Amino acid sequence: MIQFRRPTYFIGYGSLMYPSGINGRGMRKNYDWPDLIPIKVKGFKRSFCSVFQDILAYYGVYRDETSEINAIAFEIKTQHDYEMLLRHEGSHPSYKHPMYNVVDVSDVVSGFDFPPDARIVILETAKIETEQGSLPYYYVSGVWEGIQHWGEEFCQTFLETGGLSPDGLDFDKNVRHPWRDDGVVKCAERG
Repeated sequence: MIQFRRPTYFIGYGSLMYPSGINGRGMRKNYDWPDLIPIKVKGFKRSFCSVFQDILAYYGVYRDETSEINAIAFEIKTQHDYEMLLRHEGSHPSYKHPMYNVVDVSDVVSGFDFPPDARIVILETAKIETEQGSLPYYYVSGVWEGIQHWGEEFCQTFLETGGLSPDGLDFDKNVRHPWRDDGVVKCAERG
C-alpha cells in the first residue's frame, strides 16, 4: 500500500463532516470522531451542486473571497484511500466531466495547527451554484443529524454559511427516487 510522503488532509463540508458520512466509500481506513478536526476555510462559499438537470444535488463549495465556511478535516494516509474517495465523489482526474475539482487550500485553513508540510485539499464544485436538480430529504436530514455531534455553535455556523436543516423545507412526497421513498425539494424552490 502506497503511503503519502507528506501529510494529506481532506476537507469535508457536507456529508464528509461525520464518521458515518465518510466511511463506506471504499477506503480501507474507518474514521471515528477523534480522527476529525473542526476547521474554517476562507474564500469559499457552501452551496448545492447538480451537474445535470433532474438529478440529485449535493453540497458543494465555490470560490468567494468574502466568505468563510466551517468544515471538517481528516487525514488520508494512503494513495488507495485518496483515489477511492475521489472516485466516490465523482472527482477522479480520469473522469470526463467531474462533479468537483480538487483544490489545495493549505494557505486558507484555520482552526488547527497542521504540520507545516501538510497538503490540505477541498473538492470545489465544477459548476457554480445551480438551480438544477433536487435536494433529497435523506441527504439534507442525514448531514444535519450527522453534524449535531459538533454542537450548537458549529451547527448554527453551518446554517449561516449555506447549510440546510430539513426543518421547514417542503419536501415533495410525490416525487420519488428508485432507492428512497422520502421525497425531494427542487433546488429552485428551497427556502
